[in-house]
Amino acid sequence: DKEISHPKSKREVLGLLEREKIQLMDIDHFDGAHKWTNLTWWKQTDKPYVVQWKEYFEPYVVMPKEKTPKYNPRFVGRIRDKITHLMTVSATGFTFHLVPDAYTVHMPHADRGMQSWDKAGLYAKCAIALYDSYKAEIEQQYNVKFTNV
Repeated sequence: DKEISHPKSKREVLGLLEREKIQLMDIDHFDGAHKWTNLTWWKQTDKPYVVQWKEYFEPYVVMPKEKTPKYNPRFVGRIRDKITHLMTVSATGFTFHLVPDAYTVHMPHADRGMQSWDKAGLYAKCAIALYDSYKAEIEQQYNVKFTNV
């Protein structure tokens, strides 16, 4: 197989998915990150649709800079930083609209050390404890409850 270039259209994305040349991000080891995209629906729709943010959901978002909550500085090193940010985005009342002809392709790249849980060790354990604490803070502050089901 030759290297796959970035697809230029949704039609190309659908073809690559059909031929199993690409897949939903992280679906092999952490399906919570993108399963709420509802890939089955995205493949067939031509209209935007709304999805509710669920715990661990990591959609790519576009939003006004002046309304974007800041990333929490307690989360560094690529573990739960985006999840906690999007949790805050959801808690503050934003809705997630998925656009039918928009997509992003994560191209493979070299491992940067802290990227995988199996290499993160004690740091990952601390990040999980910090995440649980932060989640409780956000749920209390905004009177919301997050689940991943």
